[in-house]
Amino acid sequence: YGIGWDRQEDNTSRAASSQPAADSPQNGMTMPLDSLWNIAAEWGVGENRIRVPQARRALAARVDSVVPYLRQERILDTTSGLAHRALKVIVDAEPEAMTPLLLETTADSSRDARIQALGLLADTLFRAHAPVVAARIDTLAGRELRTSLLTLGAMRSVAHLPLISGYLDSEQERLRLTAVRALAATYSREALPHLMRALADPMFTVRSGVIDRLGRFELKDVLRELPQNAPQYERQLVLEKCLVRAGEEGGWWMKWRIRKRLQAFGDGNR
Repeated sequence: YGIGWDRQEDNTSRAASSQPAADSPQNGMTMPLDSLWNIAAEWGVGENRIRVPQARRALAARVDSVVPYLRQERILDTTSGLAHRALKVIVDAEPEAMTPLLLETTADSSRDARIQALGLLADTLFRAHAPVVAARIDTLAGRELRTSLLTLGAMRSVAHLPLISGYLDSEQERLRLTAVRALAATYSREALPHLMRALADPMFTVRSGVIDRLGRFELKDVLRELPQNAPQYERQLVLEKCLVRAGEEGGWWMKWRIRKRLQAFGDGNR
């Protein structure tokens, strides 16, 4: 979700990362949270290859005390990609315990904190919270808006497909591509008509973004929803990709149908 760079936290108010490693369950459960967090937000390579993952798991195991710590220290107010990785481990392990803090932070005064919370909410996959994300979307812009759209997609919120697809009409190419990514992330058959509409987008990046993501959907659904009036080049590319899929999935009848449709482009001998 493009939350931040892979850099270490730079906050001198927290304990130095030279504290003892969380290299045992005992250490991880008794180490001060400041020290444990600083280890968790380091690179997990070299000598940290073991202790960083252990520190992240230890934080997840202590989630009842970690959530107040994260709130008090405003840990989510960061652009650090390493911090995001540490937070993601906690969210993946304890989504129910972390969700109230994430929902609360979506209304934080800090844009960085809001973006961090939105990106992590996507990992919870709690569709019931999609309305909270959607409620503020019309007031957002830039990266925060794009992250919100991707979060709705990751939550597979079919109810918000019209909201997401509305951004296919944006003047910003990057936002239209984000809408394509969000629609495809729902893995929902209902998203296909919206995606097919983007095959006529004026920018190749958006059109190719659609084509590259159609493999997430059932082949029969893609063929059914592919509009006859789609631009010829994009329609041909979709059919050619579908033909490859039909061959891999062993559907000779489907292959025959696709070949028949490709004949319109003079490709009947493929």
